[in-house]
Amino acid sequence: MRVSHHFALRALLGAYCLIFSSLLAATGGENLKRQTLSVVSQQFAEHCATPQWQLWQKSLCGPLLFVDPVTRQVFATRADAEARLTAKDDWFVGQLPENETIANTAKHWAGVHWSMIMLPLPERSEAAMALLAHESWHRIQDNLNLPIAPSNNEHLSALNARYLLLLELRALAVALAHPALQRQAMIDALGFRRLRYQQFETAEVNEQKLELNEGLAEYTGYRLAYDQNDHAWLIDQLNTADQQPSLERSFAYLSGPAYGVLLDQHLSTWRENIRPSFSFSKTLGTALALQEGSLKASGLKANELAVVAKRYQGDALLISEQNKTAQQKQQREGYIAKLVEGKVLRLPLGEAMSMSFNPQKVFSLSPYGTVYPEITLIDTWGKISVNQEALLSSDFAFIVVALNPEESPSSTQGRLQGEGWELVLNPGWLVDESGLLKPVD
Repeated sequence: MRVSHHFALRALLGAYCLIFSSLLAATGGENLKRQTLSVVSQQFAEHCATPQWQLWQKSLCGPLLFVDPVTRQVFATRADAEARLTAKDDWFVGQLPENETIANTAKHWAGVHWSMIMLPLPERSEAAMALLAHESWHRIQDNLNLPIAPSNNEHLSALNARYLLLLELRALAVALAHPALQRQAMIDALGFRRLRYQQFETAEVNEQKLELNEGLAEYTGYRLAYDQNDHAWLIDQLNTADQQPSLERSFAYLSGPAYGVLLDQHLSTWRENIRPSFSFSKTLGTALALQEGSLKASGLKANELAVVAKRYQGDALLISEQNKTAQQKQQREGYIAKLVEGKVLRLPLGEAMSMSFNPQKVFSLSPYGTVYPEITLIDTWGKISVNQEALLSSDFAFIVVALNPEESPSSTQGRLQGEGWELVLNPGWLVDESGLLKPVD
């Protein structure tokens, strides 16, 4: 039944893709956007109501909020609870306030818990459906007893940790691509992971948190939108992960679908009793009849790494990663000089903080925190938009941007700009001449 579902889904996606691509290629205003989104939302509504889409015993169907990040115009599939949106045809249209972040995420706004989707949508219909399913999973994850838990995977900027992760992803690619090699490749992947956990004390806890959040969400999108008889796209993503400059906030978008698909093949009941303690690797180890004790005992040892890594072109990969590390050393020194030792604006963060960023464009600056070349962050004091770099502390207690040492940073007009960033303050806040953010007396 699963196979027939995926063949039917693929045919439907193909038909929708022609319509969807032609709409995206056209030009026009609000009416065209609503037409385009009507195709996508209708497609999603048809699929999310089917039994095949009930992966988590809870429906993914729910309110969708599409947002244009340039104009902040929103297109919603239902009315809000605060009368902020206006009905137009089958849509509800309005503007997202400046004090609200825009991201692909689940979001409470105007009295409704939405799946927020940034425009434009991916051109491929499969990718668009996967995105909607991903963000819809985030909307229901609290009901699955899987709330978001912040995680800090700065260890993945270290050469050995990143190298072992890339080997693990390559082993998962082999497991998906070659049935005859699958069992050994899965054991190798688990061995690379176990060795990384042994070498980096915080790795297991923090990586598991990100996989529970983004890994399960991405698995959901991939599992429902893509043909499960052909994993070529996912295999390519796993094999080319080394091209990503950072994996600290993005590795789970790869490991989640890969482990999820393998668990579907070897332990079809794995989703039924999922809990915050869930681990992809431990569950797959159990599915392979490798209990936790024997898994540790038979796990990959450091002196065996070079031999096993050769199965996955480990020698060339290590040389490439060593060269990248050397190049990143100079970049790290520049960030420290600018964001740690230089003149900076330091903004404290509280529980009300929300942010949006590109998870593939981060740079670990341990022990100081993580550099985000692109980030938008909102807190009680206002909103800061960054398109060059900002330093977010490891404990999420503050964010730092560079100030021009030749200029006074003071602002009494509620707006302050620097090289690559802009700060808009809420009423009652100011930045004094020393660069200190404080409430107005």
